[in-house]
Amino acid sequence: MSTPVIEPIAVPADVQAPASFTELVRTALTGQSEDLRPDLNDRCDQCGPASAAAAVFGYASGELMLCAHHTRQHLPAILASRMLSWWIDPEALWHLDLEEPAAT
Repeated sequence: MSTPVIEPIAVPADVQAPASFTELVRTALTGQSEDLRPDLNDRCDQCGPASAAAAVFGYASGELMLCAHHTRQHLPAILASRMLSWWIDPEALWHLDLEEPAAT
C-alpha cells in the first residue's frame, strides 16, 4: 500500500495569508458577529453546565459554544473550518498577544 501524496492548497494571488496565528486570530476578532455574543445562560458544549460559554461559532448545521479553555484548545482547528459567523471573548485569548504591532 502506497502512502498518499497530499498536494498543497493553491492560494489565489490576491489573497494575502496571515503572517502568524496571532494575526489570523486578530483578523477573526475584527470580523466577529456581535449578534452571537453568549449570555449568562449559555454553556460550553463540551463542559456542559459547569462552564459559561466564551465563544460561539455558527455553522450551517447549528452553533458550537465553548468555554475559554476549550476555545483556546480548539481554536486553530475552528478557525480553519467553514464557520458562517463567530464571536470570541478576547479575554478568553489571554495567551496570545493581540495588540496591534507598532508601525515601523
